[in-house]
Amino acid sequence: MKNIYYITRSYYPEITGGTIIRQKQVELLKKNGYNVIIVTLTNKKENEKIDKNEIRIYISINILKVFLKFERLGIVEDYLKKFGEKAEKILNQKVKAEDIIFTTSGGELECIKIGSILKKEKKCKFIINLHDPIDHTLVNGISLSKFYKLRDKIEK
Repeated sequence: MKNIYYITRSYYPEITGGTIIRQKQVELLKKNGYNVIIVTLTNKKENEKIDKNEIRIYISINILKVFLKFERLGIVEDYLKKFGEKAEKILNQKVKAEDIIFTTSGGELECIKIGSILKKEKKCKFIINLHDPIDHTLVNGISLSKFYKLRDKIEK
């Protein structure tokens, strides 16, 4: 059975439109014979865990707020940078060439960046599900971001 590392910013039990879609995608992947390992973050220390089915990485809400400001100024590529650093370190020890990295985006770049780095290092397959366009980039030549440094170069 192939492993799919499903990397996403948010997942069940958090309830949003995105998490409901992601939960159904995982259910369908499992139904079709894949072993799916969820890789996500939590802002509650007590919810942090690493086991065979799930990796929840703790990042404090205060760190996320600070990095959101850094992203706005163009100091960091994405406000989930600390999540990315921790996830890469953990996944580098787990992912094999025959595995699949599946990343989602609710507007952030970091999950995609994690997958891209792992693909290069592990030579595994990499799938990006662009559920939403990347925030603070041009879409059809238009940006809705007035107070953010655009991230088109990083997206590319």
